[in-house]
Amino acid sequence: MIEEYRLAVLRMYREKKEAGVLSINMTHPTCANLRNECLARYRQGCKRSDLRMLQDFLERPDDEELYDTAIKRCDPEKFKPLNNFLKNGIKSHERNIELLAWLVDFQLRPSTTYYT
Repeated sequence: MIEEYRLAVLRMYREKKEAGVLSINMTHPTCANLRNECLARYRQGCKRSDLRMLQDFLERPDDEELYDTAIKRCDPEKFKPLNNFLKNGIKSHERNIELLAWLVDFQLRPSTTYYT
């Protein structure tokens, strides 16, 4: 099941990239650019489920409030698996796919919503 979701999110990323509607951070992904895009999206506001996903990705305690400094201080290397997924199609952990779904505004997120 996760493979189907992974492919759907990646398909949306590629379609948006080809259409030229993604930010420069997403059009030319690097570890630092992905972190910067994450920060920019966070500052635009998040749904509760997106905040949980972000806390999971950043490995922050659920009971701790998330601030933009947590994203700013995050080591860009944390985004390397997602960057490898985007550039080389290397399989990646589900939390990376959830982050990508949020970054490209994939509407059927999280994956549990997609499955239902």
